[in-house]
Amino acid sequence: MALLVVSGCRLDLVTTAEIERDGSGNLALSVRLDDALLTELDDLAIDPTLEVTALASELEGWELERTVDEEAAITITLTRPFADASEMGPALRQLSSGLADADPALLIDLDLDVADDGSASLEGAVAFRSPMTTGAEVDGEVLGPSSDDLAELTAEVVRPRLEVAMPGPVEQHDADQVDGRTLSWDVPVGETRGVAATSGTPMLYDQPWLWGVVAGAIVLILLVLLALRRRR
Repeated sequence: MALLVVSGCRLDLVTTAEIERDGSGNLALSVRLDDALLTELDDLAIDPTLEVTALASELEGWELERTVDEEAAITITLTRPFADASEMGPALRQLSSGLADADPALLIDLDLDVADDGSASLEGAVAFRSPMTTGAEVDGEVLGPSSDDLAELTAEVVRPRLEVAMPGPVEQHDADQVDGRTLSWDVPVGETRGVAATSGTPMLYDQPWLWGVVAGAIVLILLVLLALRRRR
């Protein structure tokens, strides 16, 4: 881990939730490994995609996608839809299910409530648990840095974040950043932080179906005008 810090490696770990006014939505967990990190892992003969691929095969409803960007970084993304507000929390908790207490994990425990008018409230906690040991042992003795040192080193490399797109205009929140309806929380390594947000009734112009109707109406008007011009 110390070698990864010295080499300037970075791993971005982003969990996103997009919530619709009916309580349904989509979840995604993206793991982005930059070129420096991939080089170091390759030298150690470690394939970073194997573990995530194995995890995806065990998680019901999640799908895996792997992309490479222009900076030669690899992004591995797990995605999953949810049908209503009650499904979101359990789906996120799936991501850390089955892990031992000593394993690194993104721990997300959120409760979502969406009213009939589309207003919503979100409450819970999020944390990133750093590895307790390196996993290497000789004659029963654990090798490598202590758990505190590992947590400090992990914090230098891993950048966990939670992003939630609320269904309506944001009213109250404790997020670090706000961009329209999207809230972003930086997740501390080795600590738990609270998550709270409320949003009001979605505006009519925020609904995707409305823009579809408007676009269809514009196309229809253009066709009528074109037909009238041809008759002349």
